[in-house]
Amino acid sequence: MLRFLASQILLLTLLTSPSLTQEEARPEPPTPTSSAPSPSAVPHYRARRARFMKSLKPGSLVLLGQQRSKTVPLDKNLTYLTGLDGETAILILYRTASGHGEILFLPNPSPQQVRWEGRPLAPGEAASRRTGIDRTFDLADL
Repeated sequence: MLRFLASQILLLTLLTSPSLTQEEARPEPPTPTSSAPSPSAVPHYRARRARFMKSLKPGSLVLLGQQRSKTVPLDKNLTYLTGLDGETAILILYRTASGHGEILFLPNPSPQQVRWEGRPLAPGEAASRRTGIDRTFDLADL
């Protein structure tokens, strides 16, 4: 039931929300040594999200997500708004009459994933520092 509701909200949001222009949808290239944005880039991503949320009507909700995969292309809009490039993540942006907010959901890695793939970005302080999004939660809680 929750998945059905989420898909309906996403469909409604996509139909009613303004899309990013081609200029805005172009993410900054990752640094050669890492796909993580530098700490100095965090205010840049915050400003992008704030500018996008100002374009939304009050009562709007936007869901963006991507799953780490070698075969499925990444969501360029999620990368543009957060700097996350390749991580499994769901970003929720919303605007109310009194303001706006942002929530990021990331999976907690399993011990096997950490062993074979390295430690991915997980919810918490590191994710907040890297993206500039204060509210990060475990994807399992969604």
